[in-house]
Parts: sequence; structure tokens; C-alpha cells
Amino acid sequence: MDNRIDIELLSEDFNTVMQAFATIRQKMPFLTKLSKAELSDLQAMDDGQKPFVEKALEYGTNVPEINPGNEMLACGKRDNHLHTQLTQIMRETSILSEMVSDTRHLAGAEVFVLARFIYSDAKLQLKKGIPGMQSIVDDLGKLFNKQGNSVADKPAV
Repeated sequence: MDNRIDIELLSEDFNTVMQAFATIRQKMPFLTKLSKAELSDLQAMDDGQKPFVEKALEYGTNVPEINPGNEMLACGKRDNHLHTQLTQIMRETSILSEMVSDTRHLAGAEVFVLARFIYSDAKLQLKKGIPGMQSIVDDLGKLFNKQGNSVADKPAV
């Protein structure tokens, strides 16, 4: 068995991380959750449209004939700036989310291999007639068989 990760996240550190998430939510109370229908109704702006948007804002500011009004321009500039900031935040959170997900997967995979090894060993000890093994095999077997996946066909180690 490989043991690629063997870390204990201290409760104090875990609480600090969770507090950081709470702080992010507190500092960004404007964050919105849209339905799929709402998302599909909205125009998207990605990196390709960014130069167009910035140039349009510049023209709207400098050419009175196409100025939609100072309040609309100010709102557009704030939206554009927020979009830029949120893009940077999204990139960082995506990287972090991927790393958390992969590390979680690795930790779960390692402990699951160990648990299957223990279960296999208990079944082997039962075959040898070691007392008390039947209840362990039965107890673990009920939980193992409830998983509903094909891990039973894979070797424990």
C-alpha cells in the first residue's frame, strides 16, 4: 500500500480555514446564485469580449453622441472592474478547489484500501477459525456490500 498522504489537519487550522470562508462570504455579500434558466438568458463575457467591452466604455466616455449617461457609464465601469476582480478570484478558487478535491480523493482512496485490507484479513482469520472474527466479517460485510459499486472485484492491495 502506498501512503502518499499522511496529514492531520489540526482543529485550530481547520477552524481558521472555515472562518476564512465565512469572512469571504461576509466581505462579498453581493455574490449571487443563478438558476440554469437565468444563466442561459444572460449574455456571457469571457476574455474574448473583454477588449470589446473596454473599448466600448472608452468610446462611451469620450464621445458625447454615444454616451449612455454618466450614471450608466459609472455602473458599467464598476461592473467591468468587478468582473475583472471576480475572474481573478475565480481562477484562484478553481485551483484551490481542484487541489482540495484531489487531496480529499487521495486521502479517501488510501484509507479505503486500508479498510478493504482489514476486511480481507478478517475474512482470512475467520477461515483459520480465529474466535470473534465472524461478527467482524458480518458487520463489515453489511457495510461493504451496501456500497453498490464494483470495488468488491478489485484486490484489497
